[in-house]
Amino acid sequence: MDFEVLHLSKAQFTISTIAKWLFEEWGYLHENDSIERRIGILNRQMNLDSIPFTYVALKNDQSMGSASIVQTDIPDRDDLTPCVASVLVHKNFRKMGVGSALMKAIVNHAWEIGYDTLYLFTWDQEKLYAALGWETIEHSTFRDEPIVIMKLKKERRNDVD
Repeated sequence: MDFEVLHLSKAQFTISTIAKWLFEEWGYLHENDSIERRIGILNRQMNLDSIPFTYVALKNDQSMGSASIVQTDIPDRDDLTPCVASVLVHKNFRKMGVGSALMKAIVNHAWEIGYDTLYLFTWDQEKLYAALGWETIEHSTFRDEPIVIMKLKKERRNDVD
């Protein structure tokens, strides 16, 4: 692995870049979204012993991607908590293991601070998450698009050690 994965509190210089990428990817989902709003959210995701928190992947101090754990993120399912959110690897760094490394970091951090079950939803990455030990628990829709809701229990994890 020729990149590193750090807690956002140790890589705050990445916030504006990550916020821009997140806005470009998912800004259309939130009314009145902006890069500034995303910066504010990331500034609140530097907790070490509670959620929300974010990890970033870097190569030579260049942002590659990020992933977060937040209280809720699944549309109309606030009962499923906490949730993986905003897993994004910049297109220039895909197929290099960055997404899996980010997932490993956030899952391990969640286990370390006392959580034993995590949830997520995805439009198109069910196979990736299944390979990391996630179980599909529901098929649903969000804005008329099919989504898959998945769960990971601490005792079920595969290569997340």
